[in-house]
Amino acid sequence: MADTAAMQAHRHIALAFSLWLLTPGIVHAQWVSIDPVGPAEEADRIEIEPVPVTADAIWMAGLQGGLIDRDGGANSPYATASITRYSQQTYLRAAFTVYRSTLRQVDTPLPSTYYIGSLGAGGNFDDWVLDAHVSYGQQHYGLIRTAMTTVKSGYASTNYAAAGVSLGRVIRPAARLYLTPTVEVEYVDTKSLHHGFDLGRPIDIEVNEHIWTGAATLRLDRTFGGYEQNYFGIAASHHRTNTGLTQLYLASPAGIAVGGVTDSGKPFAPPPDGGDVIGGAPTGLVLVRTPDNWQELEASGTIQLNRRLWLDGQIQRSFGAIAGDSTRATLGFRFRF
Repeated sequence: MADTAAMQAHRHIALAFSLWLLTPGIVHAQWVSIDPVGPAEEADRIEIEPVPVTADAIWMAGLQGGLIDRDGGANSPYATASITRYSQQTYLRAAFTVYRSTLRQVDTPLPSTYYIGSLGAGGNFDDWVLDAHVSYGQQHYGLIRTAMTTVKSGYASTNYAAAGVSLGRVIRPAARLYLTPTVEVEYVDTKSLHHGFDLGRPIDIEVNEHIWTGAATLRLDRTFGGYEQNYFGIAASHHRTNTGLTQLYLASPAGIAVGGVTDSGKPFAPPPDGGDVIGGAPTGLVLVRTPDNWQELEASGTIQLNRRLWLDGQIQRSFGAIAGDSTRATLGFRFRF
């Protein structure tokens, strides 16, 4: 979700990003092994001192915070609190995320705050890692700030629902090195708010969004420490979605989207190639939905500070997104109790 002045509205579904915001760490099942011999993935390693395989379940609480820096747009902070139960090779997690986002339509920012709860589960089964999650919450619309004034939308909030699954394979090319190819898919059901003008009269338009996003990722991790309790990893991924942008445009008499100018005189570009007119707007306006694909690079690591406390960090950069690219930085702690 990135902002540029050339967009009348957008919905950049790095809401594949929704999957990762709702549960701290990516491919959680890869690191649920209690024995310090399994591979590590993202911020969810629990390599600790060896314990009997018959040990009771391990409980961990986590708190993460971060910032998404959008090229040419507003920054978006977020925070996630979670509790996870690890048992042998499987885990079960509950998490709650608060995320602040600003959608920019030319010179009209449309801020929203998301409140999302999620349940996730997964496991490491003979080096096959499986993760799944479901999420539900609310998107609360903020005040609409135009060049002339700040107004409250006629729409207060909308529901947000998502579900996703991923499958990966752990490969050990050398001691303390772990290579993990992963494929994942996610579905998001929500709405987006758009602000425009109908015969000079300001209007708000709420649009249903049914978003499918798939990704393929390749990770390489290196562990450190006597029990492999610390790690550093890098990853590259390719993402595809059926909804990279949902834009509101002026329409020609034939109903074809065209470029134009806002009431404040700022121009916006014509719709991108590959966009489909989906209607749902008043006369003189048209909605265009455009699919997208983009790449991401990531570096992440975990340090065990003491027997019960871990520090996790991650930085991620997207490339080639139709709505603009962004950098995401995350820092968090996990505590075993």
